[in-house]
Amino acid sequence: MENREKRTVQAIGVEEESVDLWAFIEGAIGFLSDVTHGGTRLVITFEGKPLGCVVCMADLDRLQAADNKKGENP
Repeated sequence: MENREKRTVQAIGVEEESVDLWAFIEGAIGFLSDVTHGGTRLVITFEGKPLGCVVCMADLDRLQAADNKKGENP
């Protein structure tokens, strides 16, 4: 897991980690635990380029609520 590149995002007060896809696959349970219990937002990368992210359910709920609100106000 030495491939885990960590950086703290001061502006929003949560921790964001960037991790290579293969490192994520090897340590998925640990990474998901960090997201679920530690509030970490995980950006999955491949060859240094972001592919997607993993966020906790509370963050997903907020994103969905924001999308729904945008849909109400075209």
